[in-house]
Amino acid sequence: MTTIKSENDERCFVEQAMTFFVLKFFPSIYLSIGFHGTFWIYAAFALVGGLFGYILVPETKGKSLKEIESFFKKERDEKEAHLIFKA
Repeated sequence: MTTIKSENDERCFVEQAMTFFVLKFFPSIYLSIGFHGTFWIYAAFALVGGLFGYILVPETKGKSLKEIESFFKKERDEKEAHLIFKA
């Protein structure tokens, strides 16, 4: 079972990777398409990320940690069973 600590480690890694890519590619994007184009590209990525979170991430407000863990465990078990029986 995945622990909260490992999930936080994964999230931290993703955030650091995204920060690296923003800092690495901002100057070249800025020089090639200008300030406004760079802003709109980053705004589009933020919009896609927000839509992903709104549509695909389940609501957890008012649920206990046990309920949330059982929800994800049930989904994972169903996916693993589907892969086993499909093969």
